[in-house]
This record gives sequence, C-alpha cells and structure tokens, in this order.
Amino acid sequence: MPTEEEILDALKEVMDPEIALDIVSLGLIEKIEIEPQAITVSLIMTSPTCPMGDLLQRRTEAALYPLAKDAAVVVKLLDQPIWSPERMTLETRLRMGWSG
Repeated sequence: MPTEEEILDALKEVMDPEIALDIVSLGLIEKIEIEPQAITVSLIMTSPTCPMGDLLQRRTEAALYPLAKDAAVVVKLLDQPIWSPERMTLETRLRMGWSG
C-alpha cells in the first residue's frame, strides 16, 4: 500500500479547474485512510454549492488508481468542515494575494 506522502504527491496532480491550483495546496484534503482493502480520501469543497465536486471526485479517483494496486479507491465529498482560506498552504495564499 502507498504511504500518505505518496498519496499526497499523486493528489498534487489534481487541479481545481476553476482556479488552476492543486487540491492539496488548496487544503481540500480533509482525511486520508489507508487500509489493506481500500484507500479512502475525504475532500471538502471551497463552497457547499461547488459545481466541480463530481469532477474533482473523478479526478481524485483517477490519480489514486495507479497507487491502489488491488485495493478499492473511495473518494468522499464532505459537507463539513467548511473550507476557509486558512486551509491553503502559505505559498498558495501568498500566490493568490492573501496575507500569510
């Protein structure tokens, strides 16, 4: 099974199509669970009404399949917690013009 670091590296390739930044830097990853039978990633959206949720879910699944081997890949979209800019990496906040 892959490590959490390997999963995060793979997920850095998943871009939010609205702002062209990766889901890790945006702080959309709420939880990663690695079990022998499954890799489960829980995502939060930048808005409860985010129209990109299904697309991000499919892209996240696609990024994880090569790591999963025979394990299932499960990507959950969460309503809670509410996303806030503080979840972004410092580099991403600065890049978007928000103070550190």
